[in-house]
Amino acid sequence: MSGPPETLTLTPSSKHARLYLALNAVMLIVWGAYIRVELGLTAALVAGAIYVVFVALVWAHLARSRVGVTAEEVTVYGLFQRRRSRDRVAGIVRATVVPIKGGPSEQVFLLDSRRELVLRINGAIYSAQDLDRLVEVLQVPCDGPDQPVTPKQLHGLYPGLVSWAERRPYMLTSIVIAALLVVAGVAVGLTAIFWSA
Repeated sequence: MSGPPETLTLTPSSKHARLYLALNAVMLIVWGAYIRVELGLTAALVAGAIYVVFVALVWAHLARSRVGVTAEEVTVYGLFQRRRSRDRVAGIVRATVVPIKGGPSEQVFLLDSRRELVLRINGAIYSAQDLDRLVEVLQVPCDGPDQPVTPKQLHGLYPGLVSWAERRPYMLTSIVIAALLVVAGVAVGLTAIFWSA
């Protein structure tokens, strides 16, 4: 006779969190200096303010991040909370994903019996031992590629786990730039109409 399912709470590795925040602080300084040289002080201050807000959101996410497993549910906490029934989790895919830009990060995908995504956990902020413990506590089969993969390669192996935007970052960037240019064009046109009247 087996006992009740094990429970678990994972918190981010403080080493990983500090490293992530330190890298963002360095990027803020480098990015700000580049914009200052290329576009001037005002542009650097505006860009720096936007980046500081971004870093604050990242810090808030890291401060709240944890994974909770109870007998009834699996919950991933961060800026937002995602909660799913533990009974839905029928399998796990664990992969080291290497995006086009940036370093590799371990990702954990909890799947249902039809191999559809239930929850995704950013393993980059947790220790490997914590992720091993998560797999052990959930007591479901765990699979994954033996070597690091790009989001596109992971999609080929396990369709539906990574988003369209992750598989096509350059296309997404092009779409965002085009949308911003349209908005800027409309703003300039409306400004010209307003001032000519």
